[in-house]
Amino acid sequence: DLSEAVRYYRLAAKQGHAWGQRNLGLCYQAGLGVPQDAAEAIKWLQKAADQGFVPAQLSLVLTYEHGRGVPKNQQEAIKWLRKAAESGDANAQVWLGAEYVIGRDLPRDWAESAKWLRRAAEAGHAAGQAGYGRYLLSGHGVVKNPIEAIQWFRKAAAQGNADAEYLLGVCLAEGLGTNRDFVEARQWLQLAAQHNCPEAKYRLRLLFFQKHSI
Repeated sequence: DLSEAVRYYRLAAKQGHAWGQRNLGLCYQAGLGVPQDAAEAIKWLQKAADQGFVPAQLSLVLTYEHGRGVPKNQQEAIKWLRKAAESGDANAQVWLGAEYVIGRDLPRDWAESAKWLRRAAEAGHAAGQAGYGRYLLSGHGVVKNPIEAIQWFRKAAAQGNADAEYLLGVCLAEGLGTNRDFVEARQWLQLAAQHNCPEAKYRLRLLFFQKHSI
């Protein structure tokens, strides 16, 4: 019963519980159990976010980025994204790192992007590990270090990250940061292909000719 859920959320919200405030805000935003009300939605999401509740901060990111009941405001979206990243949320750190590369709402800054991806990587986030490893492989925003890149690719690949599986396969095929190993390269590329990485399927075909040309 949505109306009963809203009553419960409102009680918790008025007692200062951030999760209740966030859920109540989302109900007002979507019109679930209450009439849709953008002002009430923002009020309760803001209260929860001001307490440092990361899910509420990320809800505000999406609210301002997509203009959910409010005018789009990318600066406000980035402000809350940064707060979530600074709170240690690895998803937010990867997201913020990507924003610094896209250069849409922030000036393009590879070093700043690498900083946030590294934080996510160190927290065990697979996409952060794959992304930071990619920077180490290319030298974008960091000192180029293929050997360390391989280490991060292995960590992410062990979690089933398709990008890391593909990049690890490429490094093994090319001997980048590691000894060339066509057998292991094929294993990782096959896994990446199974995880719907189109580049891996193409690279597997090249690997056959590369292996037999040496």
